Amino acid sequence: MWQNHKESMIWMIASVCAMLVLSGVAIFLYRSIKNESAQIKGAENAIAALDGKERDLANTKTALQELRSEIDGLDHAFLSDERFVGFLKLLESLAGEAHVVFEASRADLPRSADGNAGLSFGVRGEYASIVRFFSLLDHVKYAGVVDQVLITPESAKGNALIVRGHYAVFNFTQPQ
Repeated sequence: MWQNHKESMIWMIASVCAMLVLSGVAIFLYRSIKNESAQIKGAENAIAALDGKERDLANTKTALQELRSEIDGLDHAFLSDERFVGFLKLLESLAGEAHVVFEASRADLPRSADGNAGLSFGVRGEYASIVRFFSLLDHVKYAGVVDQVLITPESAKGNALIVRGHYAVFNFTQPQ
């Protein structure tokens, strides 16, 4: 009997030890899984944040592309050294459309940011054609005003007039 009891006791101690080992392994696995789950959750949050930033970046890029045409339009609304020849050609085409003779006599391009740009010019033609030219000039995209106007008849007998003036450009920009 004592032998039976001793054997039972060994089995019980072995069982308790096995239970402790299995409990330790279970606790270790639980903590490992819990740590890995926390890392996975953190990675998922980081991925979600990056996805949000990527969407924001894509939206910003799209908005900038949509504004590109407006930025280009603003850039081309300012007269510069590079665009001055095109401006003169525009004035010549307006003169042709209005059936007047246009003659540029002097261009004043500023060499500093605080200077003013201007163009001295003459226009020759009949009164109605000259009025049409100035009406067309009023619709060019470069802001300016005609000042220092002198109107004289071309000859004593005809209806033709000569208008000498100066176009002061308000939106001239210096190259950067």
